[in-house]
Amino acid sequence: MFGARSAYHYGWNIPGLDTYGGIPLGVGFSIYSHANKSIYSGYQPFYPYLGLFLGTSYFFNKLIGVNGEVGYNVTYANIGVIFRLE
Repeated sequence: MFGARSAYHYGWNIPGLDTYGGIPLGVGFSIYSHANKSIYSGYQPFYPYLGLFLGTSYFFNKLIGVNGEVGYNVTYANIGVIFRLE
């Protein structure tokens, strides 16, 4: 996939909390082969991609925090550690 994401960040006046929602927009690439290609006559090597996501980040200090997202995106949900670069 190749694309871009845009998000709106909403402030709750809670130190360290960042909530956001947005849309990814791009193009997907699909490459595969099968022995019986007649079954896959609707094969598209390129396809448009559009989704929605909601996420939140919470920073424990100035540089390190946790992040989570849900939605119709490259994955349906993810969690992780986030680092702020300054």
